[in-house]
Amino acid sequence: MQTERNAHDMTGDLPQRIERIEMRNKALLGVLIVQGAMLLVILCYGFGKHWFSNQLDRRTANSTNVDTLVARTIQVVGNHGKNSVTLSASDDGWAVLSFRDIDGVQRAALLLTPSGKPSLNFLSETASRLSVGVVDAATGRGEEFSLQLKDMDSNVIWGPNVVNPF
Repeated sequence: MQTERNAHDMTGDLPQRIERIEMRNKALLGVLIVQGAMLLVILCYGFGKHWFSNQLDRRTANSTNVDTLVARTIQVVGNHGKNSVTLSASDDGWAVLSFRDIDGVQRAALLLTPSGKPSLNFLSETASRLSVGVVDAATGRGEEFSLQLKDMDSNVIWGPNVVNPF
């Protein structure tokens, strides 16, 4: 009798549990985006402080001071030309912030689709392995939050079983 009651209580509590999990997923996405932005600021500050101060006099003579820089692609490359950060915008509406390692292999990317849906992707040498972001809903109306783990062939091997209520 007691086990039947406990099973009923857990089943009745399922919508609330799912709602709490989805709220945590939203918070996690926000935390990931904030941490990524903070990491970028810290990296820029750290590299800029040491490298830029040594190069300031030489660069000042050859530089142009502008308020706005307009370009389709901006790439910051390491001394050996392999590790880099690239910010680009395509003619068809995509915007990408891409990170490459010391071997020149893309390891992470922050994407913005033409419809304004952001996603953060972590990659292996051959494929996207973890994606967190906002996608168009499977119903074709609205949007959903997405979390996917993928195998080496970019096939989804895990994702939440819960459909977003948006």
